Formats: sequence, structure tokens, C-alpha cells
Amino acid sequence: MNILIVGKAKTGTTIISKSIEKSMPGPKPVYYLEPKTEAEFEPVVSDRAESKVVKIIFEHWADEPDLRRRLERREGDVVFDKVVYIVRDIRDEMISRLLYVVFPLTRKGNATRAQHKRWIAALKAKERQPAAISFLDLCERFATVFGTDFLKGFLANEAQATLDYLDVVENSPHDKCVIKYEDFIAGSLDGLGACLGFPVAIATELDGLDRTRRSQAFDNWKSVFTPADVDFFREALGPQLEKSGYTDWALVPAGRLSPEHYSGYVTRLIRGA
Repeated sequence: MNILIVGKAKTGTTIISKSIEKSMPGPKPVYYLEPKTEAEFEPVVSDRAESKVVKIIFEHWADEPDLRRRLERREGDVVFDKVVYIVRDIRDEMISRLLYVVFPLTRKGNATRAQHKRWIAALKAKERQPAAISFLDLCERFATVFGTDFLKGFLANEAQATLDYLDVVENSPHDKCVIKYEDFIAGSLDGLGACLGFPVAIATELDGLDRTRRSQAFDNWKSVFTPADVDFFREALGPQLEKSGYTDWALVPAGRLSPEHYSGYVTRLIRGA
């Protein structure tokens, strides 16, 4: 059995794909992590002797929409028995992306130790007084530290990519499996299991990919956002949230944020990079 898993970056693609891989009955399947071309997995996937799980990031295939559609529609030599689409609240996706971006910056040599310290200090200040520092303020601080306007780039590129992705999900083949990240983390897996034909359990080990795991929770935005953020993002991300069915804007203010999921997470990423 061959399974294709599609999702945007930082929407839970690793934990969900690994959970599917580890839940598949029979011999351990071959797992492909984010190939960017069909040539990277075509020879093996075309061999029907063993099961395969292929996880692709939607944005990686933005320049190959026809090829991606061919994979999703199970056309040509590469045949997938099931296609799984992952949907996540774009507000939580945005938070995860802001925290993760230090990894590629550091790995490419585009972030110094001094910048790391300043960014971690900004995150610790947010942890201590989450209601006093908006997410917009945090994005501005990131731009000041690294010289990169994360928020402008996200709204210009990823917000549109989300609408494009939701169109793909809506118009995909009738036997698609769609799982919301929030439902997956909450353990509501019966629908996914019924679609795939076998029960799925959340993986406890990610086989060396644990750096992608942060809080393994959802609704982070409720304690990270402030009223100013709600006013701004209700307008900026309204179409994406309405189209994906996320309509709640009620905040749940927290006295503090867990360092493990913010400054501690960024520290682990820096060390890993």
C-alpha cells in the first residue's frame, strides 16, 4: 500500500506521516521525507513489492503543480492508494514558523551568536509577560534582530499559499483523506483510520526528526495573541480562516508561557543547526 501525505510546512506533517507509517499493518514501509522531485522516489514507489509512505510539503512543489496533481490523482507510473491532506489553523502555523525559522538561518550561517541571544531574550520577555507583548511586537523584534521581515513575507507568500492549498484539498479526488491537525493531536483518529483502512495511533518516536516537534498542542495563538493581534489578523487572515473552518477568536490569556515551547525550543533548534 502506497500513501501520499500532503501538507504545508509546520502543519504537523512529520508527526502525522510518521504515525501513519508506524501504524501500517505488515512489514515496515519505506518512508520518504519531503522529496522535491518525482525522481527521488519514483523507482521505488513504482515497485509494488512493499508499502511506501511519501510525505511532501505543498510549497516545495509550487513550481510543479501539474506534476503534483498527477501524483494526487494517481496518474502515471507512480500510483498512491491513498492521499492524505493535513489542514491546520494558520494562526498556529504562523507562530510555529516564526519560532522555527532560526533553524535554517543558523544552518546557512546567516545568524550570529549575538543575534541568537537577542532573539532568545525577546522570547523570554514574551514568556514572562505574554499579555504585554503582542505577536506583532515579537515579529517586529525578529525583523530588528535578523534583518528579515518575517510577517511581511508570511502574509505575502504563505497566506496566499494557504488559499491555494485549500483549493487543492477541496478539488482533490473523492477518496481523499483530510485530517485537521487539531483533531489528530486531540486523538480523534477514527475518521482517518476508516479512510486508510487501518487504525492509526500517534507516534511517540519520530526516528531522528524530533527537532520538528515543539508543543504538540493546538490553539497556541489563544495565549500568544493579544487583542491588538486579534484586530490585525482577523482582517489579514480572514479568508484563510473562514475557508478552513476556524472561526473562533476568543483569547485565553496566560500568566506565563512555557519556556520549553518558546525560548527553550529555539535554543534546541540552534544547537541542532
